[in-house]
Amino acid sequence: MANPQAPAASTSTNAQTLTLTAAATATVTSATVTVTAAGDGLTASGKVTLAVTKTTPTLTLTPASAALSVAAGKSVTDAVAIAGNVTYSGAVSLSVSGLPAGVTAAWSSSAVTLNAESGTSTLTLTAGSAAKAGTSTITVTASGDGVTATKQITLTVAQAAGLQLALSASSLSMTHTASGSVTVSMTELGGLNIPTTLTLSGLPAGVTPSLGNVSAAAGGSESGVLTFTGSTKAAAGTSTLIIGVSGVSNGVTYTATQTLSLQLK
Repeated sequence: MANPQAPAASTSTNAQTLTLTAAATATVTSATVTVTAAGDGLTASGKVTLAVTKTTPTLTLTPASAALSVAAGKSVTDAVAIAGNVTYSGAVSLSVSGLPAGVTAAWSSSAVTLNAESGTSTLTLTAGSAAKAGTSTITVTASGDGVTATKQITLTVAQAAGLQLALSASSLSMTHTASGSVTVSMTELGGLNIPTTLTLSGLPAGVTPSLGNVSAAAGGSESGVLTFTGSTKAAAGTSTLIIGVSGVSNGVTYTATQTLSLQLK
């Protein structure tokens, strides 16, 4: 008769996942972690080496516009978004470089504290009245916590709307009974396209003006010959004439003037 066999011992397994979370303020270090399981009067343990490292801080910079345009004498604004990763700490300093002459920059806040790892600031670019028309590339920079982010924006400074008046000479000398002339040139700037009126003041008695040979040129320019005709009623002497041009667009009056010294002999 065969001997009965002892029943085989039964085993069971149950795997669990252990999640370790390091706070942003956790110390960078290496440690040995002991994992213990206990039950039914038994205990088992194992050791795990844990290395706490710090993720390198990062910054990203995103202007709302890749290109901006501003007319001389005007301003333009753009919202700039800043984002940092979870390990970034401290304020973000903002700056602008590469501005063309006559253009200045201002921030609604030049030092931004991130909230939920993000923040914004408004950049205002102001072109002075003397800023030259043209296109340039400016660089917006965000820096802090040892990291830097940059973005480039194409900036176009446009010619301000206005009128420009030029004379072929600043003085004119003629016999009081004869005639003389200068060429008057008028240019509309900044895309202006309006009817204009030529004015003249300071004319001495006995002298009659007339404008002839008016011609148009490219770029909104016109020129004509302004002739002064004397008479026996005109007296010898020197007068300062003010020659002006004016026009109105969308309720805005544009003017330009030049002076001419008229000498009668």
